[in-house]
Amino acid sequence: MPYIGVRELREKTTQVIRDVRENRARYIVTLRGRPVAVILPMTEADVAESGWSVYEKLAEQIRREWPKGLSTQEVMDEVRR
Repeated sequence: MPYIGVRELREKTTQVIRDVRENRARYIVTLRGRPVAVILPMTEADVAESGWSVYEKLAEQIRREWPKGLSTQEVMDEVRR
């Protein structure tokens, strides 16, 4: 995965995004020579998954695993002990 500095990314944003879209390229973005971000291609399914559906799945998991008969306050008190 190639590295690209923030300055170079600013100058070549259109080309980089086109490369990601058309060639599924991936980049590691650096600031002062240190990695700070990754640019990855996404599919429509990735976009849908990155939205609220992630939180909906998490909420459902919490509902399934929540201790029966306990309030949020009771669970938090237990966690703090």
